[in-house]
Amino acid sequence: MSTNAEPSPDAQAQTALLLPLAAKVTWKLLESEPSIGVSIVDGDGLLLYANLPAIQIFIDPQGTPEQYVGKNIRFWAPAEWVDERLRLFANIMEDGKPRLLRTIWKGRQQYSWLHPIDPDEGMPTSPKGIFLVITRRIHGDTQAVPDELRSEEVIESQVAQLGKLDKLTTRELEVLALMNEGLAVKDIAAALHRSPKTIENHRNAIGKKLKAVDRNEIMVMAKQAGLTLGDAHRKRL
Repeated sequence: MSTNAEPSPDAQAQTALLLPLAAKVTWKLLESEPSIGVSIVDGDGLLLYANLPAIQIFIDPQGTPEQYVGKNIRFWAPAEWVDERLRLFANIMEDGKPRLLRTIWKGRQQYSWLHPIDPDEGMPTSPKGIFLVITRRIHGDTQAVPDELRSEEVIESQVAQLGKLDKLTTRELEVLALMNEGLAVKDIAAALHRSPKTIENHRNAIGKKLKAVDRNEIMVMAKQAGLTLGDAHRKRL
């Protein structure tokens, strides 16, 4: 019996009936998932919708959607951060393809899907487009992109809000990024063309600046940020 047979007309009709229901259920689950930020933004940066996790991730852990929906994201976000996203929205409008963006925000690594939306009748419209943004924080080893993202081209944000790590110099961030990759002191020294003693001094300075009790506490911060060598050189916000 062939497994490539076309679905019967009855099966196609049933699928057509079930898809809208499935879409509603999926949306309800997505917007209520506490670890995923969901927002809808127009091409000018007007926030049309946001669930509570989106507000907590991007703006204020104590904030609510009612405080920010209906306002432009420039109301709370740095100009460079906003401009980067508006440029991506413009690129999406040109080719219709979603983008996957990695950034560090408030010291946490996160991935954001930026999807174009074709508004239905009665929905808000904008000549610059409407976009669904789905954001998830990814904690862990920065070099291991989540399995579901491996086949996608990840755009690296050119700006970063490093949180507590902002206290570190560029060189200290480089050292911490290589520590995050699991490199030993001698290997970090070789990679950065410095002596092991210099790297030890940087490690000690990192601990003092971050007020860390031990190395494990330092590494938790590095892994939360998903810190890479490239991140050490991004524009800080």
